[in-house]
Order: sequence, then C-alpha cells, then structure tokens
Amino acid sequence: MKKTVITLVCGCIIFLVSGCKTTQYSGFLEDYSGFVKSEKISGAEVYVNPNKNLADYNSYLVKPVVVHFAPDSKGVSVNPDTLDELTNYFHDKLVEQISSKYTVVKTPDKDTLVIKTAITDLKAAIPALNIHPGTKLSGAGLGGASVEAEGVDSETGERVVAFVHTGKGNRLSLTAGLSTWEHAKQVMDFWAEKAVERLDEVHSK
Repeated sequence: MKKTVITLVCGCIIFLVSGCKTTQYSGFLEDYSGFVKSEKISGAEVYVNPNKNLADYNSYLVKPVVVHFAPDSKGVSVNPDTLDELTNYFHDKLVEQISSKYTVVKTPDKDTLVIKTAITDLKAAIPALNIHPGTKLSGAGLGGASVEAEGVDSETGERVVAFVHTGKGNRLSLTAGLSTWEHAKQVMDFWAEKAVERLDEVHSK
C-alpha cells in the first residue's frame, strides 16, 4: 500500500467570505479565482470554464487521491495508515461510480478528462455522542471531510471544472456515527455520486 505524503501548506491562507461563512482553501489547486458558491450543495464552491465543454470528454483518468492539509487542519494528527485507507477508499469510490456509466482509462487520450482530487481536512466522528438520540440529532458528534478537485484537459492541462467542499456526515444514519471515519467516507461517497450526476447532465443521460 502506498504511503500518503502529507503536504503542509506554507504561506498565506486564502479566504473567501460568503455571508457569515468563511471558506479556507488549502492550496492544492493552483488558482481559486472564478469559484462561485454552489446553489445546489451546501458548503461547496464550483468553477466551470466558460471556454470548455465538459460534454466533449468521453473518457476519464482518475489520479490517485492525495492529502493536502492546510496549516490549521484538524486532520494533520491522523495516523498515516488511516490516511492511506481514506485516500484509497475515495479513489476507489470515484472509479467505481464513474466506471459504472463511463469509460475510465489509465492512459489518457485526446478526449480524456484527468481528475485530480485531494482530501484537505478530516474531522473524526465522536461515537459517544452518536449513541444517544438527543446528542446524535444535535450534530455534536458528526465527523466529515473537506475536499478539493479539478478536471483538466489531458492534452493542454487547462482546467475544465473544479470544486471545493466541506461536508459532514448524515446525522440520521443509524450506524455511521459509531465509527470514527464513516462520516468522512459519506462525504466522499456523496462527491463520487455527484461527479456522475454532473456527467449525466452534460451527456444528457
């Protein structure tokens, strides 16, 4: 199993103020200009290149998921073996979901979109707070994850789409809160599903 290299970002922290919420970017993506708050997904910001058409891409290369924590990330104390497990889980889930309807390749062609993804923060669930219905419904024990990703043209490297998102697990799930990282995995599952939904939209499926 590969060992995940944790990259701690040095330098300035970039903030985007949206209402009373402040979103911190990790530095995994080289450029954060042009991002807008998602109208459909709470805690997400998206970028769509106005000069590129996502529908032009018919195959997808999913790069290994990496860990790229910001300096004040809560996830920096997570065991490296756990990070390996989570990055492998996220990558496998992305491949599983996309390949269920589309072509996933290991060698890019001219119509290939290269998908680069990073886990930028992790929050462990607190099982003790997810046992009792009262504390569970309060959300005090919820875990989650922050993710950044982009899809780039395989030939030019130009960004086609990108997103940043901080999400929490489902407080109504019966068992996820009893495991430390199941809520984080739920966020990863969510984005793997959303990736396919977006592809379905542009390909009119």
